[in-house]
Amino acid sequence: MKKIMLLLCLLLACVASAALAQDEEADFEGAKDYKLMSRLPGYYIADYKVNDFDSYTSPYITADNVWEGELTKIAYTGKEKREKKLSFVQIVRNYENAVKKLGGTVLYTEENKLIAKIDKEGQITYMELVAYNDGNNYELLFVEKKAMQDEVVVPVAKPEGK
Repeated sequence: MKKIMLLLCLLLACVASAALAQDEEADFEGAKDYKLMSRLPGYYIADYKVNDFDSYTSPYITADNVWEGELTKIAYTGKEKREKKLSFVQIVRNYENAVKKLGGTVLYTEENKLIAKIDKEGQITYMELVAYNDGNNYELLFVEKKAMQDEVVVPVAKPEGK
């Protein structure tokens, strides 16, 4: 009887562990791919952040490297059982080709990094890609250029004598 209980406990632990591993490979709650391009197959969104307005300075380029607007940062992690593992070069080239298909310009590229500027119908979007951990992880940062909306209200001064 003790052996059966032990086996059942071990089986339950294995099932719970497998379920937990599947949950860990699910997209971050509320996350989605950026509107201009998809993720690579076999990756899930591990972290996701959108700021309506922010400023970002790219450390990889010196000209045109301060971007302001809506900032979206997406961190991708490779699924354990993905069909194939990609190298840095494969990750970078896939996104470089996507940028070119959108009519964008590559500003900087390195083995595991890509900086690009996309002008789609007058809307400027900057993109930064950094792959790490032997291609098991990569991050995309997008800044859609736009002016900040003022939210502080200044009272209108009344003319003197009225």
